[in-house]
Formats: sequence, C-alpha cells, structure tokens
Amino acid sequence: MANAYDIEDNNLLALWTEGNTNAFTRFVEKHFRSLVYTAQRKGCSLEIAEELAQDVFIVLYNSRVENNPLAFCTSVLRNKIIDEYRRRKLPVVKPANDAPATGLAGGAGHLVELKELEQQLAGYVDHLPEQARKVFLLRRAGNLTNQQVAEKLGISVKMVEAHMSKAIRVLRENLNYNLVIAATVGLIT
Repeated sequence: MANAYDIEDNNLLALWTEGNTNAFTRFVEKHFRSLVYTAQRKGCSLEIAEELAQDVFIVLYNSRVENNPLAFCTSVLRNKIIDEYRRRKLPVVKPANDAPATGLAGGAGHLVELKELEQQLAGYVDHLPEQARKVFLLRRAGNLTNQQVAEKLGISVKMVEAHMSKAIRVLRENLNYNLVIAATVGLIT
C-alpha cells in the first residue's frame, strides 16, 4: 500500500470498508498527531490528548462512517474534549434528597470531604462584604427568594441580585469551582 499521506481519506475509508485493515491503520497514522495537537491546543495535556485521540479512532472503527471520516473524527474529538473538561471541572453531584446518609457519593471519605468543604465555604462567606454576606446567607441558608430577601433587608430585588452575584464572584475567586457549584445549587449551606 502507498504511503498514508498519498491516499485520500475517502479512498482509505473505501479500502477499509472492503476489508483492508491496513487502510484503517494508515488513516490513524495519517491523522493521529493532528488530533493530539488539536486536543493540546484546547488545553489537554499530552497524555490526555493522546488518550482522547485513541478514543476517537475507536469510535470511528465502531461507527463505520460513510464519508468524510476526518470531519467525523474532529467532531468526536471536540465532544470528548468537552466531556474531559466537564469531568475535571464538574463532578457528578446528586441532589441532597437522593444522597445516601454517608455522603454525596457514599462512603465516609466523601462525608469528611463535604465537612471540610463546608468549613472552607463558611470561612470565605464570613469574609464577604457585609451586605453580600447577608444576601448570600438569606438566599442559600435561609432558602428565601430574591423578593423575600429584598423585603427583609429593605433593598430592591436588583440590589439583591447584584449582591448575590458579587458574593458568588468572590467565592469563585477564592474557592474551588466545584465547591461554588455545590453552594450555588444549595447542596452546601
């Protein structure tokens, strides 16, 4: 077989569909580095980028794409990069009413982590500007609506929204992003 770079992708795909497994290998050799480079440009480490590129070719192998296999691979890679980013940034957190008694994901280790995060959050909340702290605590710990907080503090709903935004921005700057998400959805008070 000719050099992988000399054969068009659709021709390699046609050869592969006819049963020539070398054609698929040639396609992988031809595009592996560019997919790795793309993943690295999007913020993945070399190790993760190579793993994602391998995953892309596994999906391609199992999908039997009809045309434009490189576009398919690029699309799959984009989705895998997004999934990887989400996995690193946003762990799966069950709603509080579905959480087992031992912690969010079960086990004593998660309960300890949750307690540590609650303490860390409480420390940062204590250092918020006074009005932002009051609004944050009434909204999250008091489970009040913006309107109820506004009435209680004698300020407008817009001011409540502004103070809440400021509190979340300050917490986001000081805390792990995951903790802010948990606090924002009310899992940690």
